[in-house]
Amino acid sequence: MSAGSEEDFTVTPWEVEGEVDYDRLIQEFGVQEIDQGIIERFGEPLHLYLKRRYFFSHRDLDRILDEYHQGRKFALATGRGPSGNMTIAHYIPLEFTRWMQERFDADVYIQLTSDEKFYVKQDLSFELAEEYARQNALDIAAVGLDPDKTFIFSNLEFTKIYRPAAKIAKHITFNTAKATFGESVLKNIGWSFFPAVQAAHLLLGNFVDGPTPMLVPMGIDQDSFLKIARDVAPKLGFPKPGAVHSRLLSGLLEIGGKMSASEPETAIFLSDTAEQVREKIWNAFTGGGATKREHRERGGEPDRCVVFQWLYTLFIDDDAEMERRAQSCRLGERFCGLCKEELTEDIIGFLEDHAERKRKAEGEISKYMYDGELARRAWENL
Repeated sequence: MSAGSEEDFTVTPWEVEGEVDYDRLIQEFGVQEIDQGIIERFGEPLHLYLKRRYFFSHRDLDRILDEYHQGRKFALATGRGPSGNMTIAHYIPLEFTRWMQERFDADVYIQLTSDEKFYVKQDLSFELAEEYARQNALDIAAVGLDPDKTFIFSNLEFTKIYRPAAKIAKHITFNTAKATFGESVLKNIGWSFFPAVQAAHLLLGNFVDGPTPMLVPMGIDQDSFLKIARDVAPKLGFPKPGAVHSRLLSGLLEIGGKMSASEPETAIFLSDTAEQVREKIWNAFTGGGATKREHRERGGEPDRCVVFQWLYTLFIDDDAEMERRAQSCRLGERFCGLCKEELTEDIIGFLEDHAERKRKAEGEISKYMYDGELARRAWENL
């Protein structure tokens, strides 16, 4: 969407600009807020992303939870477009998916869209797309999903995805694809067909096990990718897939936008070294004064500080501690350098743990992609 006031912002699957008004997005996108009533249905303890309302809106989450509490299980679907190394922003929906899997004993289908990235990126070779997919698969496995209940697949290898995609494609007109995805579907005939492949992933549990409610954790900017699957599902006798939407993690150099892997200085990659992290965090945008004197006199604005937002959203669970820090910042008593040091150490510790888990994932990846219970069922039933 593009807002039409002096506070313009743009949110599409391909572009995020300006400071996003999430209340307006809920209205414009026609989605629902994840309110306190829904939050309470998750039980305790809550994931930090829910507690902080980082996941803030949904489609049909209430219906899917109703059915779950009546004894009907649901499956989860999320994915990754492997056009480079993964960032901490790419990690967030995967971590939330892991928690949802554990909380609700759900199967998880994770699609690596190497084909799509090859179609749309002129500078991405077929071979490099495949290598990124291999590395991204290891990063995903390192998140800690249950290997017997998780199927990670690349469209270039799991060509059986074409079977449900063909059934879906017959119900999608070219005008529908163009209305949903814009002029991008005109790039080449590969991308023109890809919306059917994407919808096949979002409905995959139905093709593997019969009619199955599907829930998709995703950034709010990706919501349009769900529309075709929701339109087609009833025509195939399947329930419409639902979604839980996250906010967009600000890049390091501005508040309110979106971290971009194509601008490395704005992003923390899962492959970054400790020195790279220190340099990037030191240059991050903060809500503090331009000088220590100004900060002491006027105080800071933690609500408009990328560093505070990252600490609040990703690392520190203690509400009272975060409010104490915020108040100290507003009074000019806490300086930006201290928050930057704390965030730097938190991120370095997280990346070191992730790197160790990724090394271990080398020996487990086959289970996620071929040998685990869900992987075998997918290969056999399609």
